[in-house]
Amino acid sequence: MVSTDPPLPNRIRLQPGIDGELIGQVQPGEKVLIMDGPRCADGFTWWFILSLDGLEGWTAEGNGAGYWLIPLHPISAAWDAKHNEIKLTADQVDSADDIEAAIISITAENTRPGTIILDGRNGAFVFTGDDRSLNLFASNLTIRGENQAIIENCDDGLFFDDFPLQNILVEGVEFICKGHGVVASGSFGHVILSNNIFRAKINGLGMAGASHDWFITGNVIETVGNGIEIAGAQKIVITNNHLSGSTGISLRECSKFQVIENIIHASHQGIMLVQGSWENLIQRNIILGVSHSGIGLESGVKDNFIVTNRVSCASNTSCLTFDATPDVVEMNTIAENLP
Repeated sequence: MVSTDPPLPNRIRLQPGIDGELIGQVQPGEKVLIMDGPRCADGFTWWFILSLDGLEGWTAEGNGAGYWLIPLHPISAAWDAKHNEIKLTADQVDSADDIEAAIISITAENTRPGTIILDGRNGAFVFTGDDRSLNLFASNLTIRGENQAIIENCDDGLFFDDFPLQNILVEGVEFICKGHGVVASGSFGHVILSNNIFRAKINGLGMAGASHDWFITGNVIETVGNGIEIAGAQKIVITNNHLSGSTGISLRECSKFQVIENIIHASHQGIMLVQGSWENLIQRNIILGVSHSGIGLESGVKDNFIVTNRVSCASNTSCLTFDATPDVVEMNTIAENLP
């Protein structure tokens, strides 16, 4: 996040260094995704960022007086870290209830930030009790895996309860589940899913409702169903994930998404935009092994930018790089999508 102290924007440059071409600014309090870096130039540390508005470039971390770019953590500085964190190992967990009890404790029933560390040093967290879906019901929550943390025998990996939750970070955990990897039906804001593995029998990630400002990055999603299926959300970044399933990504009535640089293995279709999705950026994705089409747009989809994606068909099949009627093509920007 760009620091609000001082309340000044960060300059974004095409190259790292004070002589790099200035291409824009990111305002105080605005959240960005780190894509590359750090690089050292001209006495500053530089990071390559992607803003929620689609601006990509290099920005300086700070100077000797303080940081201009600060890590986004749900944890509040008002709480000492040692009082704000619980670490669990496999011998302490029989079901999702045990992790949920730790969430209740560390967040004081959703009244303060908290962090749960799942430490895999004693092996996988194997759910044997009745509750086999990890419910998320607290804002300002971090769940972080260490030492190859794996949750096995789950029904759904992460299940967002229908409260207006904010500021949730889940990173570094592998979920091996019989149902969905992630279920989020409701309104959830500022969620980061980073560097997780979701192995699911239904869908990898299913989202419905007015969620916004998610970063879904660096995850592996393997499923029999659809990799990511989202309806009604806006301003979601999906980048640098490795997805496999029937359809890689399906967006319904979604807007202002950035689907960038994912690798998608899809048996049917790579990416679908349906039911009036608009103003989404689909760029530099690699789509492999499809039998029907790489990217499909249904009637009513408009003002999307679909550029520089690559598509390959399944063996011994012919597929379409792009599937849309001529009138839909005219309502969107489509360029340089290659077989």
